[in-house]
Amino acid sequence: MTIFHVGFPKAASSTLQYNVFPHLEDYSFFNPVLHAGHEDMDEDPVFVEIMKLLYEGNEEYDPANIRRLFEAHEGQEQIISSEGFTGYDGNMGLRAERAVEAFSGQGAPKVLFVLRNQWVSLRSFYKQNAARTHLVPWHFDHVEWSQWLWYHTLPGHRYTGVLPMFNYEPIIRYYETLFGRENVNVLLFEKLVRSPLEFAEDLGEVLRVDPANLQPLLSNDRANQGPKTAKKRVLPFFPATLLGTADEMAFGKYEEGLRSLYAEGNHALADRYDLPLADLNYPM
Repeated sequence: MTIFHVGFPKAASSTLQYNVFPHLEDYSFFNPVLHAGHEDMDEDPVFVEIMKLLYEGNEEYDPANIRRLFEAHEGQEQIISSEGFTGYDGNMGLRAERAVEAFSGQGAPKVLFVLRNQWVSLRSFYKQNAARTHLVPWHFDHVEWSQWLWYHTLPGHRYTGVLPMFNYEPIIRYYETLFGRENVNVLLFEKLVRSPLEFAEDLGEVLRVDPANLQPLLSNDRANQGPKTAKKRVLPFFPATLLGTADEMAFGKYEEGLRSLYAEGNHALADRYDLPLADLNYPM
C-alpha cells in the first residue's frame, strides 16, 4: 500500500514528516525534507528523484526511477509526502500527473489530507513569514496584519496566490478525480490539538497502524511551531506588534471576501466527508 500525503501549509505537515512517518516500522518514507542540508544530499536517490518530481522539467524526471526506489524497499509499504503536491506555486497538475505515473503498478494510493481552519492558518502563515523577514524592512511581508491582508486580497495582485492555497476543496476534488473518492482521506488539525487520541485513531485507520503506536509520536513537540520558534530566534530585534494579537477590526474589513473564497468549498467538504467544519468555526 502507498500513502500519498498532500500536505497543506500550517496543517501538521511537519509533525507528520518529522515525528511520525519516519518512525513507522512497516513503511519506507520518501520525503526530500529529511535529506535536505546533508552533505551527500545530491547523491541521495530519494532526495534527487523526489525533487525532480516536484520541481524540475519533464526532461529531468523519469517515473521509472521513482518505481525503482519503491522496488528497493520491497516488502514495505510506502509513504510519499510533500506540501508541493498542493500546487501552491501553480504546478499541482504537473506534479499530480507525475505522481499517477510513479504509482502505476502499485495500485491506487491512499491519499491523505489534513485541514485546518483557514482563519487560523492565515494568521499563522502571516506571523511566520513576518518573523522570517524581519531583518529586511522593505520586504513585502514586513508589514502589519491589516496591511498584509490588504495586499493579499488585491484583485490580480501577484501575492494573491497565498489565498488559493488554503482553498482546500478544489485541490481535494482534483485528487479525487485522479485516484478515486474512495481513496481520499481527510483529517482535521483541530482534532490533533484537542483530542490527540482520536486523531491517532483516525490516522491509524488510514495507515493501518495501531493508534497506540502513533499517539506517542504525535505527542512530541510539533516540528514547525511557526512564530513561536521564530520569535525566540529574532528577539530583541523583532517589532513586538507583528507577533501580537491580530487586529480583529482590520481583519473584519476583509472577512466577507475571504469567506466568499472558502465557504462554498468548506460546505462541500463538510457534506462529502462528514466533517464538523461549522462547529470548528471554519469559514462557512
